[in-house]
Amino acid sequence: MRTLRLGKLFGVDVAIDRSWIFIFLLMSWNLASLFGRWHPNWSALLVVAVAITAALLFFASLLLHEFAHSLTGKAFGIPVRNITLFLFGGVSHFENEPRSAGADFLISIVGPLASIAIGLFFFFLFTLTHFTYFTFGSGADITIDPERALSGLGPFGTLFLWLGPINVTVGLFNLIPAFPLDGGRVLRSLIWAVTKRPRNATRTAAGVGQIMAWLMMGLGIAAIFGLRVPFVARGPISGIWFAFIGWFLHSAALRTLEQTHIEELLEGVDVARLMRTRGTAIDATTPISQLVNEVFLRSEESIVPVLHEGHFLGMLSSDQVRAIPSAEWTRRTAGELVTPVQQLQTTTPTEPMIDAMRKLVASDVGVLPVVEETRLVGLLLSEDIARWIELHRGRGSMFGGQRPLWQG
Repeated sequence: MRTLRLGKLFGVDVAIDRSWIFIFLLMSWNLASLFGRWHPNWSALLVVAVAITAALLFFASLLLHEFAHSLTGKAFGIPVRNITLFLFGGVSHFENEPRSAGADFLISIVGPLASIAIGLFFFFLFTLTHFTYFTFGSGADITIDPERALSGLGPFGTLFLWLGPINVTVGLFNLIPAFPLDGGRVLRSLIWAVTKRPRNATRTAAGVGQIMAWLMMGLGIAAIFGLRVPFVARGPISGIWFAFIGWFLHSAALRTLEQTHIEELLEGVDVARLMRTRGTAIDATTPISQLVNEVFLRSEESIVPVLHEGHFLGMLSSDQVRAIPSAEWTRRTAGELVTPVQQLQTTTPTEPMIDAMRKLVASDVGVLPVVEETRLVGLLLSEDIARWIELHRGRGSMFGGQRPLWQG
């Protein structure tokens, strides 16, 4: 598992990708070095403690940025799967795309605005708690003594002074029109509002994102070789980082273009055309030992539907079987271990394939039961969708004319 679940807040699951641990440690180390230069008289323990606190508050700020996206999306009726913090910040995983340009604009813009507001809040706290560091000159002139403002700061002042600019920078950076950054999504929403063609708007915004990504990579490489790039990269290390971000954005823009192309291929295709209507199903009374010997050991099946008197109860996987001691396999039945249908993502034969594919991605198991009322009529497999897309065909059903055999 690449993510670690932290809990749920405002009805949204929060998780961290394993890459977040690396960036957290790297940021804490860099901040300890920075704060050590600011405060040579501080003890090493205090420097490290303030650095770790600053890193945690920064990622908490990123989490608030993502909650701004998620809660605005929920206000427009878009379910939120989860929020994940990872190497490059955070991402809100929505079940569906916004259905209007206005909703897309508001969901996209609110994140950068939240970061800027958080940054201004920390600036306000610094000004409020360290007002004496401002030296008032004649008339309306206000100056700040940089040396005194750094070396004389306490832990709280140091936190406020660092967190203010960094959050404002995050907000402004996210407004760059490089899809899939928030600024790129804002650009998409504006093009969508003018053209009334959301997929073309996505394609255009992703193209602009690729151009911006190439520019970022170019500036980062230039900085690596000694070129001073104001406000961007001021040395080899920052140049590498900036080029890496550009590469990441370029890859993400390419994936967006591919996703748009896939959605166009699946336009007008429903689940019935690609679902499998033949396969293995077991009765709820089947002993686990029989399931293992007759299904899991004799086929490539790793997850099977469980039925009872023709009604679909749920799905049972080989991972669930491995979780119990083999000595219990003869005493336990499939009905005891099954994941009930109420906890599964399901689809119907008439659901658009695009929506079903999003459910498949959300379920992360590669199989989607196709259900009518309480009866299983088929299974939709991610590998079948991938094969259909690869063949670029839209005529007929690969499994048409087959009679449903999900009878147990």
